[in-house]
Amino acid sequence: MARRTIEITIDAPNRDHGKKFLITELNAQPAEDWAQRCWNVLMKAQGGIDSDMLNQGMQGLTVAALSAFSKSNYAEMKPLLDEMFQCIQIVEKMATRSLTPDDIEEVTTILKLRMEVLQLHMGFFKPAILWIWEMVKKVTENESMRNTSTSAAP
Repeated sequence: MARRTIEITIDAPNRDHGKKFLITELNAQPAEDWAQRCWNVLMKAQGGIDSDMLNQGMQGLTVAALSAFSKSNYAEMKPLLDEMFQCIQIVEKMATRSLTPDDIEEVTTILKLRMEVLQLHMGFFKPAILWIWEMVKKVTENESMRNTSTSAAP
């Protein structure tokens, strides 16, 4: 069976508007290895998950992961964050190619692509991913409103 793919078009009114990206699911072994290494870094930063968080189900685990992410050592997280982009290609004129540093011009696009990578690989965590995505959208909307008000200022 072929690996799953999704095509993402950036619809935000920014410099990446209209760009298309193809995300291809990793093979099972590299995906599981990445998830295990990520979980280890996050739990090291968090110091474990207490029973209160576990009792909150998926939302509790998501809060724990986000909390751990904010406390994690960037040097340990950076390779994991970089690896997320190995399964993303840019689509140009009906062809795809590997990403270059100049392909993405907005931080919000990076966040959207990271969320889509997680969704493709961990769709079984859909409620948590949707909850995180709603938070990312709020940040994006706030950033867009700030940019609009800044550019409209005399």
